[in-house]
Formats: sequence, C-alpha cells, structure tokens
Amino acid sequence: MGQSGSSFNFYRKAWHLLGLIVPLFVYVDPIHMIWPEFKHGSRWVGIGLLGFGTVFLIIVDSIRLHNPSFNRFFINLVGPLMKEEERDRYNGTVPYMFANLLLYLFFSNEIVVLSCLFLMIGDPAAAYFGMRFGKTRF
Repeated sequence: MGQSGSSFNFYRKAWHLLGLIVPLFVYVDPIHMIWPEFKHGSRWVGIGLLGFGTVFLIIVDSIRLHNPSFNRFFINLVGPLMKEEERDRYNGTVPYMFANLLLYLFFSNEIVVLSCLFLMIGDPAAAYFGMRFGKTRF
C-alpha cells in the first residue's frame, strides 16, 4: 500500500469514498427532516462546513509548507492519505474541498450529488482498474 502515484493507495481511496457524505448530506437533507421550517438547511450547513474546512486546510497547509517540524508532524499524522508529491506542496484535498464548496454554492442538488458521485466513486474505481488491467500509464 504505497503512497506513490503509481500504486493503489487504499487509505487514500477510502478517504475519497468517505466523501460520499457530501452528496448524501444534500440528498437526504437531515436538517430539513429535523426542522421542516428550514428548507435546504443541510445545504447551508454544508456550505458553512465546506467553507470553514477549505479555509482551515489552506491555513494548515500554508503553515506546514513553511514549518519543517510541523510538516513532519502532519505527515506522520495523515501521511497514508497523501501522495508522495504532496509532501512538499499543497495537498489535493484543498482544491477538492473548494470544488465541493463551489458545487454547493452555485448548482442544484442534482448536480451536486451527481458530480460528487462521479468523482468519489470514479476516482478509486479508475485507480483500481488502471492498476489491475491497465498497461500504458499516461
């Protein structure tokens, strides 16, 4: 279970699949189920969480990239989720979270759910089938 771009990183793919919470949250709308007067309540909570999460990750990654001891601590903590090349640059979760935030802000629930499903299921599936059956790496 290496961390290089050419090996199948199970932990990273499981992290992608954990992201299925994002479309599930929009689709089920648990806030509206609990408080019917808050139509699309889960969408607004999701916007807040994604906005906070994106800013938090940008700050943490900025600190990490400018502080070698914090970077070592961070890599020890979440290293199995990272690609090797992400150890000295911003990690891929930052644009991923930002893209989800843009989806929540500007697109309908159907687009949010389908886009997230394509990414969160498609990326691990493509990695698995590419490793298993692929011959040429692009």
